[in-house]
Amino acid sequence: MFQDTLAPIHEYTHSSGTGICVIGGFFLETPQVYLFGDLIGTLRLLKQHSDGKWYEEHFQRIPTDIWSFGYDKERKQLFISGSSKIVELTISREQINLLPRVELCRTTMPDGSINNSGC
Repeated sequence: MFQDTLAPIHEYTHSSGTGICVIGGFFLETPQVYLFGDLIGTLRLLKQHSDGKWYEEHFQRIPTDIWSFGYDKERKQLFISGSSKIVELTISREQINLLPRVELCRTTMPDGSINNSGC
């Protein structure tokens, strides 16, 4: 029964002691990374190295919880939905290669206004 089960590509500890739910993500072809997050607002970027193993390249807390990811294929835009807002996620190759950092742009606030303070 379990012989067809694939092992996870990455594991990490939950040191906070509270229940943390992993929210599935996307493989981003341009920087060649897998992006995922968790319910408490942590983004993680994994990259496959030449040895075939996946390593965490970046870990970042963001100022919102993460309920889901969305992707607009035509515009190649990635979005994160939280309990009270939707944000656009921008990741550049330079950010990943130099000092991985993501920016939350075009944040839709609960009142419907757009906040670009993170851009």
